[in-house]
Amino acid sequence: MSSAAVRRAGLLMMMLSRSTNRMRVWGGGGSQHGAISSIHCIGRMNNAGASVSGTVWKGPPDSPVITLFTKEDCSLCDKVKDTLAALKDEYPHTLAAVDITDEEHQNWYNKYKFDIPVLHIEGKYFAKHRLTEEEAMKGLEEANTGCSEYRFQSLPDR
Repeated sequence: MSSAAVRRAGLLMMMLSRSTNRMRVWGGGGSQHGAISSIHCIGRMNNAGASVSGTVWKGPPDSPVITLFTKEDCSLCDKVKDTLAALKDEYPHTLAAVDITDEEHQNWYNKYKFDIPVLHIEGKYFAKHRLTEEEAMKGLEEANTGCSEYRFQSLPDR
């Protein structure tokens, strides 16, 4: 079948690009130039990549728990981890990572797929996308003193 026939029929041809873990879509919908778009895959194809879920570091038992919603190869997530790591001695805390692409975390994928990194402190939403040292210090101070009613909030389900 010629590429023109494929376009006329409105068929989509898909190919998984393993290097980027994205699905590329060609043609379809009468596209004249076979425009390419990218969409994130919902899960791991063929078990490619490892889960990044788990405890990143553990603070003292009475320290706040920060949950980082992340995925493999997330450079913004790495920057947030670096920011928090720089403060872990002065502002002790536990950092736990939740890989939103794990099958068992599909609810978090649906909620945060366009927002990672997302941070919760003690189960309440704290920040997303970027985190400065000043923001992290303030959040950890509020979590340690219990004065976090204004800063932290539970997010409604989308």
